[in-house]
Amino acid sequence: MWTRLLYMPLPQAFKPSLVNGRWHRPLISARYRNMLKYHFRANAVPWTYENKEPKVNPRHKAPKGHKFERERPIKLAKIKKALENQPEQILKYRQEAINNRKLTGIDYAIKMAVPSFLVHRTPESEAGQTASRAVVNKYKKKKREIRYFESHEIVAPEDEE
Repeated sequence: MWTRLLYMPLPQAFKPSLVNGRWHRPLISARYRNMLKYHFRANAVPWTYENKEPKVNPRHKAPKGHKFERERPIKLAKIKKALENQPEQILKYRQEAINNRKLTGIDYAIKMAVPSFLVHRTPESEAGQTASRAVVNKYKKKKREIRYFESHEIVAPEDEE
């Protein structure tokens, strides 16, 4: 056994080797390696022939955890940002709800009685409508105006003296 140490360095003698696609056992077995280690320590010679880093087993890593636990900080940041913008969002939502509400009661009666070209509309009142809806409404207005003029006779106001 000790003569094997003469023709191969110690670290290589402790490891199995791959020769021509086949594994060969280590030249010095674990039993003799431990015996060498014992004699080294007995003679106060440091043993430097093994890896001091332990092998890391992938099963010993920290658990990944649940997805909701990992993403919780991101979710809390989103909520905090949304809470900062909340008053503006509520105001915007309410304004859109008012602008898109169907007319009823006196508002509906006024709309039907007064031609649409006479009603004063501001850009703020039409801000809640989308572009496509505005085009459709514009088309409907023209149709209503044509129908109104066909069914009503326009009389010019007489001058009073």
